[in-house]
Amino acid sequence: MKRLLSLLLAFILAPAADAQSTRFGRLFPQLPGFTEPTQQELINLALCMQDPGDSEDNDDLPSGFTYLGQFIDHDLTLDAIPQPSDFVDPTTLTNGRTFSFDLDSVFGGGPTGSPELYEADGVHLRVQEFTDADGDLVRDLPRNEDGSAILADRRNDENQIIAQIHVAFLKFYNRLVDMDSTIRRRAGRLSNTTSGWCCMTSCRTSQVNPA
Repeated sequence: MKRLLSLLLAFILAPAADAQSTRFGRLFPQLPGFTEPTQQELINLALCMQDPGDSEDNDDLPSGFTYLGQFIDHDLTLDAIPQPSDFVDPTTLTNGRTFSFDLDSVFGGGPTGSPELYEADGVHLRVQEFTDADGDLVRDLPRNEDGSAILADRRNDENQIIAQIHVAFLKFYNRLVDMDSTIRRRAGRLSNTTSGWCCMTSCRTSQVNPA
């Protein structure tokens, strides 16, 4: 299983020729399609998922990886179709993201395509910072008057932890731009490269057998 996860991560993070593909597909297209499970198959599946309570598999895995994985998923896939009531061919579904970890969930369509994400200079990404009633500095996503977040992917505001991960990427990119305001494009590439490096060196090594 760990070897399979390693291969999947390598596939996701590698610059693929079809990274701009907009259609979903099947991971193993050569295998038979889904068939309605029998009652016994459902029982067998449930039995396999029992937690004996003595597993040490995740003792050293920080819980934050749950939310980082959620952030990565939001950058790779977005199915905007309502939950279907019947079988749907995945190859007919359009992906609202790119099949590449390129932070399009952060940058959107850039200053031209998504100007609401950027400051007036068209370079810095918007971040909300203010001091709360306790005198603490709060760093938050940019928000509308009704409190809704201004994001390329609003799923990144579905809980505070993933929202703060998104803020961290906003701050990191802005820091790169502050180092040299002429390197917006390079700052974006460096942000992408760094996030990919974090996934390969942190997520993969903590969750996947290096062998």
